[in-house]
Amino acid sequence: MPRRAIDKAKRPRGGTEPKAATRVLVVEDSVTQAEALRALLADAGYEVAVAASGEDGLAQFDAGGCDVVISDIVMPGPMDGYALCHRIKAGPRRETPVVLLTSLSDPLDIIRGLECGADSFFRKSVDSAPLLDRLKLLLNTKETRAHGKLRMGVQVFFMGREFTISSEREQILDLLISTFEDAVRQNGELRQREEELNTAQEELARYAASLEQRLTSVLESVPDVLYSVHPALTERYYISPACSAVLGYSPQELEADPRLWVRSTHPDDQQRYATILEQVVRTGHRATVEYRIQHREGSIRWIRETVVPITGDGGTVVRLDGIARDITEERRLEEQFRQAQKMEAVGQLAAGVAHDFNNLLTVITSYSDLLLGDLESTDPRREDLEEIRKATMGAAGLTRQLLAFSRQQVLEPKVLDLNAIVSGAGNMLQRLIGEDIRLVTVLAPDLGAVKADPGQLEQVILNLAVNARDAMPEGGKITVETANAELDAAYAAEHIPVGPGAYVLFSVSDTGVGMEEETKRRIFEPFFTTKEKGKGTGLGLATVYGIVKQSGGFVWVYSEPGHGTTFKIYLPRVNEKAEVVPRGTALPPSVRGTETVLLAEDAGPLRTVVRQILKRNGYTVLEAPDGKSALDKAAEHAGPIHLLLTDVIMPEMSGRQLAERLRARRPELKVLFVSGYTDNAIVRHGILEPGIAFLQKPFSPESLARKVREVLDAPQSPQAGGGL
Repeated sequence: MPRRAIDKAKRPRGGTEPKAATRVLVVEDSVTQAEALRALLADAGYEVAVAASGEDGLAQFDAGGCDVVISDIVMPGPMDGYALCHRIKAGPRRETPVVLLTSLSDPLDIIRGLECGADSFFRKSVDSAPLLDRLKLLLNTKETRAHGKLRMGVQVFFMGREFTISSEREQILDLLISTFEDAVRQNGELRQREEELNTAQEELARYAASLEQRLTSVLESVPDVLYSVHPALTERYYISPACSAVLGYSPQELEADPRLWVRSTHPDDQQRYATILEQVVRTGHRATVEYRIQHREGSIRWIRETVVPITGDGGTVVRLDGIARDITEERRLEEQFRQAQKMEAVGQLAAGVAHDFNNLLTVITSYSDLLLGDLESTDPRREDLEEIRKATMGAAGLTRQLLAFSRQQVLEPKVLDLNAIVSGAGNMLQRLIGEDIRLVTVLAPDLGAVKADPGQLEQVILNLAVNARDAMPEGGKITVETANAELDAAYAAEHIPVGPGAYVLFSVSDTGVGMEEETKRRIFEPFFTTKEKGKGTGLGLATVYGIVKQSGGFVWVYSEPGHGTTFKIYLPRVNEKAEVVPRGTALPPSVRGTETVLLAEDAGPLRTVVRQILKRNGYTVLEAPDGKSALDKAAEHAGPIHLLLTDVIMPEMSGRQLAERLRARRPELKVLFVSGYTDNAIVRHGILEPGIAFLQKPFSPESLARKVREVLDAPQSPQAGGGL
């Protein structure tokens, strides 16, 4: 059956497996491609021989036993694929199919293939299925080809060259069909790849648009100002929209005027800023600078800017990229933190001075009172003693204020209605501020309760009222206001160290002269005052600060020159019912007694004067300079000991430890602690533990005698003496 009669649609595609004896000769100089073809054909059931050159391939073909030849066209040596094909087709076994491998990049390849009698062409990166199908077809028609033997001998002139086509018609048809099929396949693959490329380009375009949109969104949402500018500031290539919030000018305005940013720099910082920019351009090294800038509306902002030089091929800086951050709030918080640290340090110093001073003041006060008690009312020396006592009491007041500022007072907090405290102090406030100042109170009817020391809160109210009065020498108005307040996280973040939560607000406002920023920063410092010499100690507001802080609250001041001042105090709100605070304390009918008191005090002069005070009031006194001696005294004493009067802090053994050991032996023993400062032995964060009897130094003989009598007369309870 002639080859041309074979219908293309009926050609075998994947028919039966090749016979075991079918042998393929692969002529390929590339070891990698030769191995790939060998593996492909071997997996399909062919026996494969490999030749590395045209000469080697012809030798193996002449040796016999080869059913089909697959040859590369381009090979080293004098015999390429065309020459090998020509030699095979000119020989006695010209019916042996020859398949040439080519890139099909040149139409001349096909003509030359026809000229030498090739049966089929395939591209180098050949697909396995079409190649195997073509081999089966060529092998099935091999015998038909052997009987054809019709040579065309057609002269062809193509692309400036003349060719003699000596292939048989079947070979020509097969070659053209295989070439056409391969071209169609290539075209389909190219079309598919083109579609894939178009799809990829569309996806890339969509991704690029999305990326640009996201990048724009990010740049617009970043609060920092991003920019790119010419090194000489002659052209601004880009500036992010955040510039509107930081400086008040739009990106378009800053791009139109590249030096507008520099001109807006604070006059005191302009030269330093310009020097930094010049240094970056000159050295090619990035730099970070902090400076002030004036907002379009006139406010001053602090900026932290990082400038990054971008260099060209020659190492010259061609562009400045940078990021500018508004750190005004950060600066303010740092200033608050530094001020808090400063106040803490000053407080520790003040507390140290007050503590050491208390024992001395107690001795002076006590001896002055004892001498006054011994002198007749007509004795001329009383006047001198009164002056000594008056000066001593003034010094004692200063130490109390220092202890209040340093949060070293011992507080006895109660659940309070702040409205009741303000109302109770109203008459006293009006007398204090004078008739030319009007007092207005605005009290919230549903005010929550606070937990604080009522006496200390009254001190806060009085001190603030005095400060307001002094700020209005020509009269004015003081407004005292209370309200419930809910402070959120945003407020807390701007008012370090306030924590968010429920508070009671107590504010005192005046219509006085107001304060500038520098004064506001220092008003709570001890001994700082703007008053004339001799008209103020500078401890009033320091006392307010200490009491409020020790009560767990916060105090803020708002003021401008000529617009008055407002102090706002926030105390934590508690969900408890307010207690009724009695006005004044009932005094015992007599401060004298006959009980035995064990006195433990390491300060000799103070121990001596306390012993005298107790003995003058009828008590029997056992005296000890430390805890160990006190234990020995108690062990030696056969009779009852009714009261332990001990300093809190003593060497080797604290007053608390002494009391615990004594009460283990004498459960009925009552305890009175005295101290010049707070200590964790009997207090926690300045709050007196329940059941603890405590007397703060400095004290007078009267206050000591009254407190001793009060403790002795109190009923015995498990917590008496501090729950020891």
